[in-house]
Amino acid sequence: MKCIFCKKDSSDSKSVEHIVPESLGNKDIILKPGIVCDKCNNSLARNVEKPFLDHPCVRLLRSEKSLKSKKGNYPQIQAYSNGGGGGVTVRLVKDDNCELSGIEWDGISDELAGNIKKGEITSIIYPKFEIGLLPKGRVVSRLLGKMGLEELARRLSDYQEGLDEIAEKVALDPIRFHVRYGNPVEWPYSVREIDDIDQGYVNERGESFEILHEIDLLTLICEDGGMILYVIFLLHGMEFALCLNNPKIEGYYKWLIENNNESPLRTGKNKQEHDPLKKR
Repeated sequence: MKCIFCKKDSSDSKSVEHIVPESLGNKDIILKPGIVCDKCNNSLARNVEKPFLDHPCVRLLRSEKSLKSKKGNYPQIQAYSNGGGGGVTVRLVKDDNCELSGIEWDGISDELAGNIKKGEITSIIYPKFEIGLLPKGRVVSRLLGKMGLEELARRLSDYQEGLDEIAEKVALDPIRFHVRYGNPVEWPYSVREIDDIDQGYVNERGESFEILHEIDLLTLICEDGGMILYVIFLLHGMEFALCLNNPKIEGYYKWLIENNNESPLRTGKNKQEHDPLKKR
């Protein structure tokens, strides 16, 4: 078996690879050991997933949605005080039901500490998540490329010849290189809001839920018979799209125009094999 990123032998690898990072709420969309070798698994976690997850805007989203880290911790966020003391790092303490049970502050001023002791905690201002503040550039494109290649491998995980083809396919080398090393620096992608971030749904049993994330692949056939492959990723109503074949996104914009701007995740044309709905 060869790793789909470095192409080296990965037969002895032990790591299970999470396609969508665990810290975004993913527990079950995974790849079996060996599809991504242990070395690449660790490198991707440090150099691809961490920069995205640690971005202040993403930390705020994870805090609002009660998404724990791989180690089971809620992220710290930067809040402010209108009662003096300036910025303050806030750690929200939540119970097992994700209900707020307390607040901890780090590095606060004496004035703010006094206000807190007196119960004047209304002086703390919490920032609000905004899609426009999301990280940009290769912090996002490298993560999308990683998830796209891994989702492609997941669909072929029962066929060793299919996995070998992914590892050896020269056409995928540019996105492989971009994911592992960040070059080329620019790999354009699309991001837009298709649902409200707090959009709620009710299933046939009357139970309410939110969609944490969905991932799908969109395949387009070119006039010359070639195939263009896009990864489509939904995170709390925000749809990301990236081409795995080349650093171009115009083909996806054209597809959207031809399909009334409906997301592939909503048209049913590329319906996933697994249930994408993740309950909170």
